[in-house]
Amino acid sequence: MRTDVELKKSKTAKQQLLEVLFYVTAVIAVVTVLRGFFEGKPLNDYFWHEKVGEWIVKNKEVPTYGIYSWFAKDSGLYWFSHEWLSGVLIYLTSFGSLSAALLSAMVMQFLLLFLMMFRTRKYAEKNILVFSAFHIVSAYVLNKYFYPRPHLYSYFLLFFELAILYKVRHDEKNTKTVFFLPLIAVLWANIHGGSSNLTYILPVFVILTSLFSFSIGKVVFTKLPKEKMKNLLLATALSVIGICVNPHGFKLLTYPLENMNDKLMLSAISEWAAPDIKTTSSFLAIIPVIIVALVFFLTKKEIQATDLLTFAFFTYLYLRSERFVALLIIGACFYMFDYVLELDIGKFFNLSDLIRKAIYALGLVLVLSYGISTVQKGLLSGGFPIQDNVVSDAAVEVIRARAPQRMYNHYNLGGELIYHDIDVFIDGRADMYSKYNFQDFMDMSYLKLDADGQMVTGSLIEKYRFDMFVCTTTDKMRLYLELHPDEYECIYKDENVLIFVPC
Repeated sequence: MRTDVELKKSKTAKQQLLEVLFYVTAVIAVVTVLRGFFEGKPLNDYFWHEKVGEWIVKNKEVPTYGIYSWFAKDSGLYWFSHEWLSGVLIYLTSFGSLSAALLSAMVMQFLLLFLMMFRTRKYAEKNILVFSAFHIVSAYVLNKYFYPRPHLYSYFLLFFELAILYKVRHDEKNTKTVFFLPLIAVLWANIHGGSSNLTYILPVFVILTSLFSFSIGKVVFTKLPKEKMKNLLLATALSVIGICVNPHGFKLLTYPLENMNDKLMLSAISEWAAPDIKTTSSFLAIIPVIIVALVFFLTKKEIQATDLLTFAFFTYLYLRSERFVALLIIGACFYMFDYVLELDIGKFFNLSDLIRKAIYALGLVLVLSYGISTVQKGLLSGGFPIQDNVVSDAAVEVIRARAPQRMYNHYNLGGELIYHDIDVFIDGRADMYSKYNFQDFMDMSYLKLDADGQMVTGSLIEKYRFDMFVCTTTDKMRLYLELHPDEYECIYKDENVLIFVPC
C-alpha cells in the first residue's frame, strides 16, 4: 500500500499534469485559430453589411427598402433588414479597414473559445482526452465560420441563452436570471433576426421535457418545481414579444421559417448547402457531431431528455445546412461532458519513466512543429489574406467613369461593388431578390435554354435594359456577351473581372 505522502504526491502530480494539458489544449486551439486566419478568409457579405452600418449611422434610421441596389429601388422592393444592428457593430469595429474587420473576427473567436473552454474546464479531470479532442477540433471547425458577419454575434447570444437555461435547469434555487432571456431575444432580433426564433424554441424544449418526471429507457424527464416553471413560461412568452421589438415588428416571427422554405435560395447559395463529407472541410466538420453522439451512445448514465432533444435539434439543423454545426458545438458545451466516460489519468504515472519521457518528448515536438509551421505560414501570407476581394481599383474606376444606371453584376460581386458605392443589380441579400430577379440572374449566369433550345439570356437582357455587365471569369454571362461581339464590347479585363458595355 502507498503511504499518505505518496498518495498526496500522486494526486498533486495528476493535478499538475491536468493543468498542463488544459493549457496545452488552449495553446493548440489558439494556434489553430491563427492558422485559419493566416490561410486566408472570405469577407463574403461583410462588404455590404459594413456599408449598411455606415448608412444607418449617418442617416440615423434603419432602412426597410433596398438601398445600394438600383433594381430594388426601381422595383420598390421591401428589404427585411433583420441584421441592421450587426451592420452598425461591424462598421464601428472595422474602422474602414478590411484587416481590422478580420482582426475583430479573430478576437471574437478567441473570446468564444475561452468561454467554451472555461465553461467546461471542470470536466477536464473527468476525461482530458475527450476534452482536448473536442476543443481542438471545434476550434478548427468553428474557424471556417469566423469572418465578420452577423452570425458571429448570434454565437455569443446562443451561449448566454443556453447558460441561463441550464442554470435554471440545474440550479436548486429559483434563479431570476431567466428574465434575461427576453433581453437576449430583443438583441438577437436586431442582430441576426434570421435565427432569432431560437430564443423561444430552446426554452420551449426545456419546458416540454420538464413538465413531468418519468423515463423512457435511459432517457429521463425531470419535472421542474412549479415556481421555476412559471418563471420560465413567463420569460419564454416575453421572449416572443421581445423578438417583435425590431423595425419589422411581428413579421420577424415567421421570417426565418419563410427563408428555410425558400427552395431557390437553399439550392443556389453554397453556404446553406447540406454537409458533403466527400470534401475535407465537411469531413472534419462532422467530427464534433460524432464525438457528441458517441458520448451519448457509450455513457452508462441516464440521459436527460433536455440534453438529447437539444442535440437532436441542432443535428437536424446541421444536416439541413452545414453552417449550423457551429450551433451544435456551442450547445454541446452545456451537456456533453456530463456523460463522458471517466478516464483516470493517474495511470499515466504507472508507465515506466522511459515511456513517459518519450510521450512528453513526442508531444513537445508535435506542438512546437505545429506552432513553427503556423508562424511560417503567417510570415509567408504577410498577415490575413482576403480570398474574395477581387474587384480591383482599376475595375472600379472603369465602372465609375461610365456611371451605369442599370448595371448587371454577378451575385458574388454585389457586396464588393456596394462597398465601392456602386448600385447593383443583385447582391448577398438574397431574401430581398428571391421572388423577383434571383431566378432571372441564375438563368443568365448559367445560360439557361428555353423549350426551343435557345438561350434565354438575350430576352432577359432586353427585359432589364442593362447598360453595363460586370462579370466574373466563371460567369457564363460573359460567354454570351463574347459570342455577340457586334452587340457588346469588353472594355476591361483582369484575372477576376470582365466588364462589357453595349456597342
